[in-house]
Amino acid sequence: MRLEDLGLIGNCQYSALIHNSGEVVWCCLPRFDSEPVFSTLLDSKDGGRYRIGPAGGEIGVQRYRPNTNILETTFQTPTGSFKVIDFAPRFLHYDRAFRPTQLIRIVEPLEGAPRIAVVCEPKLGWSKERPRPMQGSHHIRFEGFASQLRLTTDIPLSYLGGQPFTLTGRQHLVLTWGAPLEEPLAPLCERFLNETSRYWERWVKQCDIPPLFQQEVIRSALALKLHCFEDTGAIIASMTTSIPESPASGRTWDIATAGCATPITS
Repeated sequence: MRLEDLGLIGNCQYSALIHNSGEVVWCCLPRFDSEPVFSTLLDSKDGGRYRIGPAGGEIGVQRYRPNTNILETTFQTPTGSFKVIDFAPRFLHYDRAFRPTQLIRIVEPLEGAPRIAVVCEPKLGWSKERPRPMQGSHHIRFEGFASQLRLTTDIPLSYLGGQPFTLTGRQHLVLTWGAPLEEPLAPLCERFLNETSRYWERWVKQCDIPPLFQQEVIRSALALKLHCFEDTGAIIASMTTSIPESPASGRTWDIATAGCATPITS
């Protein structure tokens, strides 16, 4: 797995690495130092996985929305195109930083009738045991974690096992740790998306960025910000954990994914 194939999202409470296949390959919940829920970065066979991608397995192109930590992965398939919007909510609420332990994914068709597949199979940390899934009306609750892990979606639950289906409209998926969602799903996702976008845009405006290589510096600053655990102010060493610098080199990357997905320019 190459560093340039990964995109980073987060909200200073937790972070996640998204591969350009549409898979969450690394995510520890509810904090950076928690055990991994999704971990195919280290174990492609038995690690927990959460993928939204083309039914044919095509690889997408990743871009960030300008001046934000909102990641978009666009896929072209024989039957159409679509994009996956990934972000962790972060914005000001009652004059305080609101950063719930939620991973929001929005799937939007762009052209044609793309066939996609969705699979969410978290694992119980380093034990890699499977939690017991419990289906509700519009959610799946995964039993066995220290707190409630729930996937709420407007996609039919029968489609979440990896079987292909045709994407005909904008769909929403929210993975929550702890308190479940208590609002209508689609309006909440769209509101959180807009609020999170505005938060990061304001954050960038407050940075003192020189004109030379400005966009590159902004992108690096945004990525490095996600390596701050806000509760203590501590900086985590790396989100890329154990990716080798080169095969059998004995060296691993210890810097952020600042150079992976690139900003949207149009």
